Amino acid sequence: MGRKQQADSNRAKLEPIVKTVVFCTRSNLPFRGHREDGPLTEGESTKNDGLFRQLLRFRMEAGDSTLADHVKTAAKNATYCSKTVQNEIILTAGDILREKLLNRIISRPFPVFTLMADETTDISGIEQMSVVVRYVDLVGDKYIIREDFLDFLPVTDLTGMGLADKLKTYVNDNFGTGAATNMVGQGYDGAAAMSGRLNGVQAHLRKDFPLAVFVHCASHRLNLVLSASCSLAPVRNAQSTVAEVANFVNKSSLI
Repeated sequence: MGRKQQADSNRAKLEPIVKTVVFCTRSNLPFRGHREDGPLTEGESTKNDGLFRQLLRFRMEAGDSTLADHVKTAAKNATYCSKTVQNEIILTAGDILREKLLNRIISRPFPVFTLMADETTDISGIEQMSVVVRYVDLVGDKYIIREDFLDFLPVTDLTGMGLADKLKTYVNDNFGTGAATNMVGQGYDGAAAMSGRLNGVQAHLRKDFPLAVFVHCASHRLNLVLSASCSLAPVRNAQSTVAEVANFVNKSSLI
């Protein structure tokens, strides 16, 4: 078999695996089960080995001969169905999607954007900063406002300067030299490290992106308002009344 034929054959074998990974990620479905060992053969019933393997088995039962032949003939270390390969496909798909989003932002008639970020701790205890951009997109003959998530950035320095340096590097690496004039806004929560007038992220970023006006995130402000209002007795009483009415209506529907 020639080199090109071998490459085409390998791509055909990987295609159903990649499509299954994309299907699970788009549908927000869990990949893995309690046990994922053992051969992935057609018709085999493995107890709770995860949705990913079950979907691959379903494809084979539905007539995907290329996948079935690959699973039957491939070496145990070359089935490309392991959790390591799953993660590599997810990361690669994320890189492709991020590149398309960045190209769409940069290629717009008005390539200006607003940077939004928030920091939190994930389930493994790693500090992560989510990065979102807000920009104007041209759809047909209409301009619409879009907000797209771009990335999670692991951070270790939680000071205003440390977070600002992380964002500055990310913006310069992804948006190029035009970022200095195209970044016209930044939105964060009201934490001192983010919104501080002297040492916050917004103050440090303004030094390199002078057009990036800081706006306190409206959702965070609403959350602060709701938290403060809960300390008022009339608000607490109103919440109790609404809860009682909801319980009454729910129980009445069962009669």
